[in-house]
Amino acid sequence: MPYGEFGAISPDGKTIAYTPISVDFRTWKRYRRRHEPGHLALRSRLAQGRNLTQTDGAESIPCGNGQTLYFLSDRDENKRFNLWAYDGPHEKFRQVTFFKDYDVHFPSIGPDEIVFENAGRLYLLDLKTTSSAKWKSP
Repeated sequence: MPYGEFGAISPDGKTIAYTPISVDFRTWKRYRRRHEPGHLALRSRLAQGRNLTQTDGAESIPCGNGQTLYFLSDRDENKRFNLWAYDGPHEKFRQVTFFKDYDVHFPSIGPDEIVFENAGRLYLLDLKTTSSAKWKSP
């Protein structure tokens, strides 16, 4: 792997999903570029890396939970960063959050939830139900 940022290693340790070119600290948004996509790459010990997401949008910060890989993408019609999920065994993508006004930032995964920021507020996403709610201080 020549270069990468924000990676997630599979539970068996044989595969890594990573961002070859970070878009998280860029000074532009919603730029569609053909020659340097901010995609997620998937690389195993036995094979060369491949572009996992195959979109012209920006993708970043993969975080895994079992067979599901969560990541940020601005591939929806609003071109806002939201959380997406990739089901590895079925090779299917689905949108998990649907914020329209502000981007989702810096998701961090735990065993049961993902915490992320949107519009200056923290949210928790329940991994079983994929529902998110504003975090409430105890």
